[in-house]
Amino acid sequence: MLLGGSRFLKPVIDSAHDLGYHVVTCDYLPNNSGHKLSDEYCNVSVIDRDAVLYAANKLGVQGIMSFATDPGVVTAAYVAEKLSLPTSPLKSVEILQSKDRFRYFLLDNGFRVPFFCVASTVRDAQFSVADQPYPMIIKPVDSAGSKGVVRLDSAVDIPPAFARALSQSRTGKVIIEQFLSPLNSPSDADSLSIDGRLVFTSFTGQLFDRKAPNPFAPCVYTVPSEIPHVAQTHFVSELQRMIHLLDMKSTLYNVETRVDNATKIPYFMEVSPRGGGNRLSEMARLASGVDIIRAAVRAAVGLPPEALPTPATDSYIAEVVLHSNRDGRFDSVLVDPLIADNNLIELDVWSQPGDSINAFSSAADAIGTAFFRFGSRDEMLDAVGAVDQWLHVNLTD
Repeated sequence: MLLGGSRFLKPVIDSAHDLGYHVVTCDYLPNNSGHKLSDEYCNVSVIDRDAVLYAANKLGVQGIMSFATDPGVVTAAYVAEKLSLPTSPLKSVEILQSKDRFRYFLLDNGFRVPFFCVASTVRDAQFSVADQPYPMIIKPVDSAGSKGVVRLDSAVDIPPAFARALSQSRTGKVIIEQFLSPLNSPSDADSLSIDGRLVFTSFTGQLFDRKAPNPFAPCVYTVPSEIPHVAQTHFVSELQRMIHLLDMKSTLYNVETRVDNATKIPYFMEVSPRGGGNRLSEMARLASGVDIIRAAVRAAVGLPPEALPTPATDSYIAEVVLHSNRDGRFDSVLVDPLIADNNLIELDVWSQPGDSINAFSSAADAIGTAFFRFGSRDEMLDAVGAVDQWLHVNLTD
């Protein structure tokens, strides 16, 4: 059973089918594109834990996952524990899925943590940050896809930013933390543990469109990452320590990291026990040759792990999240013929001509993805630095 029904489930469904499994997708939106790819659809909200448990028990599922679907991650662990299916501990999943509980876990266990505070009212927020330097970031404690993320540059920004962040929170809480200007670019990538051992870790370059309504929604990913090797080594070691402390088992993780430009201190921003959106596990497979999605599906149904190949280290891959910076009706995506002929791996456009699309404020506003392969790091960085010059999303109005 896969919780959610987004198009990001396709490689998971394909892997499960390759292994001979019947796949049930589950959410309350029957028109979601992922349901067209599964064998069966179950109309149950992924945040209704007991309803999902009832459905999973009735269907006799052998494994359950929530891939690239944040609201279902805790539910999947809950159901797996109740049905004695493969899972990591529910209490640990709950820690990783909550931005505030995760920050307190890091603080209590000696991980590096920037200043943060948690608030449920504007008054609490204003009081908690009164003596802190700007800029800061405010965001919901329980949302994904860059929803509700706002930069604070002065105390005047707090009330409207708080309202925006709170509107995206199911639990009615926001977190405010020190803004860390990254050295080079931050990373948002997927990793994998098998039986508590970190067996695959990836790092990306994560770039943003400063012209977008939300300049904190990632729109380009690159491999290899620009994070210094010494920091990558630190992150791998500390991620393994985290996995051990939380008694995590066989799990995919979406790991966001950055190195503070001012202090050169490396920080974990998020470690979510699920595959990331924006096809990051697929990007890892393209760049490294390691299929962590297949490995995670095998683990979810209790199959023994397969030997993973040695990751390739000489690939230069870029993923562009297709988007528009204004509302309108979609017409087409055009890639410069020279780039299309020499570098394009895949262009996956989700919108049809005439569809209404929104200006890019979160991952939900993306209209597709494109993967490109380059011959060198410099060629890749030059290309993505000028992506607006060779890739165009055209609107009709």
